[in-house]
Amino acid sequence: MGFVADVFDVTLIDPVTQDAFASTTLQDANIEFSLESTDITGGQGAQLLGVLHSTRNININLTEVSFKYDWLARQLGTDVTTGTAIAYAKPEFYEVATASVTLNKEPNADDHGVIAYTEDGQRITGFTVTGSDVDFTAATPTVADGDTVEIRSYKYDTDATTEIVEFDVAKFPKGVIAVLETVEISGDERITHTIQYQFENSVPDGNITLNTASSREAQTTAMMLRVIKPQNSTNVGRALRIPIAAV
Repeated sequence: MGFVADVFDVTLIDPVTQDAFASTTLQDANIEFSLESTDITGGQGAQLLGVLHSTRNININLTEVSFKYDWLARQLGTDVTTGTAIAYAKPEFYEVATASVTLNKEPNADDHGVIAYTEDGQRITGFTVTGSDVDFTAATPTVADGDTVEIRSYKYDTDATTEIVEFDVAKFPKGVIAVLETVEISGDERITHTIQYQFENSVPDGNITLNTASSREAQTTAMMLRVIKPQNSTNVGRALRIPIAAV
């Protein structure tokens, strides 16, 4: 008697570029086979006389605990590119000394765009920006040494190794080869077989929810793929039970 007691590992392969997107850190993964049918009833008591079968659907549901940028791009139907980008600084508080503060990053040269507020929420104007230094000598309202100012945002140039995913609403997910693999174990916990499911054309549904929480814990992301029937066949995939001795 055999048992499947471990989650799938998954590999998604682009059939055109042969790029592979893989995970060995899934929290859960399942393959759902559903069959649409219509009951035929008749006679006294509307007894079941038969069942008409129509469509069999296969969906693959994955829950990933690691944050994978390439998976995000795959869901959006786009690619990850690398290069310098313009980012926005998050709000930070600084203590003024010699009428100035030094920002943690240097504002973008083409658009300093530093947005500053006093500690009680008044917008500050009239300051000057040189490199990473913000000079409040002529600021309105007056900013004195020892005051705390909130720099709410400004644009800055990122490192050239920044990974970028564009959100293009005109692009949609493309089909991938989906391979899901786990192991079969015996009652004494010996691994006896590799179990592998293969689907030649699976399309991500493109739905994404990015969750975060104030408690520090790993947040999961979900991906669902729908298995597509090829034009010239009704065979959409297969399952392999491979003896470990043959692997």
